[in-house]
Amino acid sequence: MTYRSFFVVVALLALTAFVPQPMPQRPLMVQLQDSANGTVWLSLSSVGRPFTFDSKALHFAWQAYDALGNATATLTPADVRVGAWESVNTYPPYVDTSPGRRIVRLYRARVDFGAPPPHPGLYGFKVLAFGNFANTDTGQALEFRDSVVTSVYWPDERNDDTSVRDLRHRILGRTVYAFGGSIVGCYGAGRSYPPAAPLRVTSVERRRNVAYSLYTGTTVHGANGGDYFIAIDPIEVKIATDAPPSSTMGSSGAETPCDPGFRFADPWQAGVTITSATPPPALSDRTKIVPGMTRHRVLWLLGYPDAYGTAAYFNDLERWDYVMPSPFSSWVTFKNDRVVHYEPPGELP
Repeated sequence: MTYRSFFVVVALLALTAFVPQPMPQRPLMVQLQDSANGTVWLSLSSVGRPFTFDSKALHFAWQAYDALGNATATLTPADVRVGAWESVNTYPPYVDTSPGRRIVRLYRARVDFGAPPPHPGLYGFKVLAFGNFANTDTGQALEFRDSVVTSVYWPDERNDDTSVRDLRHRILGRTVYAFGGSIVGCYGAGRSYPPAAPLRVTSVERRRNVAYSLYTGTTVHGANGGDYFIAIDPIEVKIATDAPPSSTMGSSGAETPCDPGFRFADPWQAGVTITSATPPPALSDRTKIVPGMTRHRVLWLLGYPDAYGTAAYFNDLERWDYVMPSPFSSWVTFKNDRVVHYEPPGELP
């Protein structure tokens, strides 16, 4: 090969690298998504060519979870009503609009939940597809990937919702404080407060016929750390405060009007988030976790762990984990309710 032909080949290879290449068809992704008005949507998406699907081939089931939020093998049929499907142009093409390019095609339909599963608590919502469910416009069968099992919490509304009445009796009209600090707001917007900020409870009501995404752990961590689940008929605790916020946040898709407060799946979640007890003195976000510190003080500084559980369960653990995106996770170990080791969050390089 001559030097000239060699450089021609190199140039052609370089040009080829910049020519958009068709993306392989990706498997079909199925998941539940909430929205600012409390509506839940079932979405279907795939990267690649346009596709069609047979919605009648979809079936739904509840996967039972144990008391700690771990999935079991038990499946029961889910009473779910799916509305009309619509195409959503949420994701534009990455390169261009020619057929077969890397384009995310998304369809969605409103979901209404009917009869609840046998018992209140946390369940995995599974979507099952039978037969030849979906095909591209070229006739290629789409693989159905059940990779996203959305956790859904069914509230305990037994005995005319006694648990909410008890929670209302304990905190309505009182000042509460948030373990580890808080974000007081609504869907997509809020204000951040330190643990010692006094928050007055003005209303405690179960809001019915809606569902919202919630997270375990302190509300300060939210989507960055806690386990995500969709809570059906959540409890709304409205808050008023004159305390200055540490920060304010919002998004274009925020709930309007925004009546600030907290949303809880059931009273157990309120119990690991807020308390009417007075915070300890000299509480500051600059306070360091050190050996010998009491579990009680760690609770006020960091909140309960970012996991599914009650206060009684967490208080029996010898280690509390705070799971965040790498490298910001941390953990604390206790012996006789005092710190023996603290692994602080890491830092970016």
